[in-house]
Amino acid sequence: MKKFLFLTATAVAVFASCAKTIDHTRNTGQGDAVSFGVYIPKTITKGGIGGELTTTTLQTKGFGVFAYYTGANAYDVAGQGDAINFMYNQKVSGASWTYTPVKYWPNMTNGDSDTPASSDDNAPMLSFLAYAPYAQVTPSTGVSNPATGETANDVGITAVSKNTDTGDALVTYTVPNAFDPLTSVDLTYAVGKDITYTDVAGNSVAITDGDPVLNLTKPDATNPTKIKFLFKHALALLDVQTQLSVDQTTLGGTFNTAETKVTVEEIKITIPGQYNSGKLNLRTGVWDFTGASSANKVITISGDNINAAIKDDNTKTFDDQPDGVVAASLTPAFVQTPAPGAITILPKTGSATTLTVEITYYVITKDGNLDAGESRIKNHITKDVEFPTTAFNQGTKNILKIGLGLTSVKLEAEVANWEDGEEKTVFLPINS
Repeated sequence: MKKFLFLTATAVAVFASCAKTIDHTRNTGQGDAVSFGVYIPKTITKGGIGGELTTTTLQTKGFGVFAYYTGANAYDVAGQGDAINFMYNQKVSGASWTYTPVKYWPNMTNGDSDTPASSDDNAPMLSFLAYAPYAQVTPSTGVSNPATGETANDVGITAVSKNTDTGDALVTYTVPNAFDPLTSVDLTYAVGKDITYTDVAGNSVAITDGDPVLNLTKPDATNPTKIKFLFKHALALLDVQTQLSVDQTTLGGTFNTAETKVTVEEIKITIPGQYNSGKLNLRTGVWDFTGASSANKVITISGDNINAAIKDDNTKTFDDQPDGVVAASLTPAFVQTPAPGAITILPKTGSATTLTVEITYYVITKDGNLDAGESRIKNHITKDVEFPTTAFNQGTKNILKIGLGLTSVKLEAEVANWEDGEEKTVFLPINS
């Protein structure tokens, strides 16, 4: 049996419009409403893998925003003393990226409403940190609230910074004991994307793509500006694919599913040294595993988690079984309904990762000469597969391709030569 490894990386990324009311006056009361835009890569807008975010899922699930008002002072990166005092875990969702209650840009100070702003006016600053998908929490504790939230408080996004915390907002992610592609969470964090504008004082404001969205001042009313987020993957993704290798050392070969089917009962994948939880810093995108324990985690693909196209059913005869694993193309191992399945895991860095892969499958061959009408042979194989150091890094999509090797039983025949026996002559009748 051959195993094949391919490692690819996914990035985040669709511009979504957001309705905005423009205030053309420079009053000393409320300013323009703070509005948001989101950028998601076109490569995943038409479908996701497991809990992977798409435009549709993000609009439905929403994202959470933490915003800081720091007056004329820049965000305190070093001292981490700024309070979460403008938005706390604010849910933004829907096709127009709306939220409630609506918040407004703070106006420039030391100016008046009858004259244009000048460069010596004080420029109150707002800084924004965000994550997705949104999780409802209890603000005073930051703990996920399963009574009203979309995320249970025992796995996935289990907590965020509480509303009395200062400094960078954190998201706590807890690994489930039993991995399930149907509930796998694609945790992401936001960085700036295409944020360039002129503020009300005439100053140019720009956030370098990929940097945190810090120290923004009120946009000029004639230049409506959304805060556009690019959501980056914080976890690593594992996808599992299957294919036959028939009478050859590479994937593929000649195979007739009308005569033989290969169906899978179970796949187990053991990932060594997985942390049970971690805290993601929404400004830096860096994980902190301080105090977290680590252990081997087992991903079991069977039952409701396995793709129906390859799933073995021992209650069915050959004709009622699915086609199973085929030679012509790859078939996903994870369940494919309601969405293509995969598993998100906490990222690993610094060393190669050896996965232990176990697979139990059946080779079923239709044979009318047998009493059962078929032969059904169970196979159980275990193999270690080493991924390179770049595998399972943050933001990478990792694919394990399991090639099930089949060697056909080949028959040859040869008729043995006659061995020499005895030779005797008899005369009947005997001549006289």
